[in-house]
Amino acid sequence: MRRNSRKLFVRCVAAALTAVLSFGILSAPIYAQQPATPTTPSAGDDCFQGKMAGEQQGRGNPLWLLGGAACGIFGIGAAYFIKPTPPMGPLMGKSSAYVLCYTESYQNKARNQNAEYACGGCLMVDIVVIASGGLNTSDSNSN
Repeated sequence: MRRNSRKLFVRCVAAALTAVLSFGILSAPIYAQQPATPTTPSAGDDCFQGKMAGEQQGRGNPLWLLGGAACGIFGIGAAYFIKPTPPMGPLMGKSSAYVLCYTESYQNKARNQNAEYACGGCLMVDIVVIASGGLNTSDSNSN
């Protein structure tokens, strides 16, 4: 019995450590730098508009729940480091500054949401494993 409780304690600590590390990565605030108010439309204004549009339209993919559940911390890392591709429709006919700022803002927002989904999947698996009593595969100890 003592051995099983030790395994459960180790798994609980591992799950807590995974949660703390994964949410620590995602909790870093991202601040949009607002340019000074220009008197005429310029590249700075286009960039600001692109950032705002990218931030509003950036969406994560809920399928990253499965990636986090299947691959654990590696799924979280993959979700954070793989850059999603923004849709091309909103970029048609826009200036290069707008496209660049939109793409960067969209990717940051979508990546963070993907990593959050992966963390959720990883935590769901951890909770199920802990609730079911761990990964005890042999009950040969009947002491």
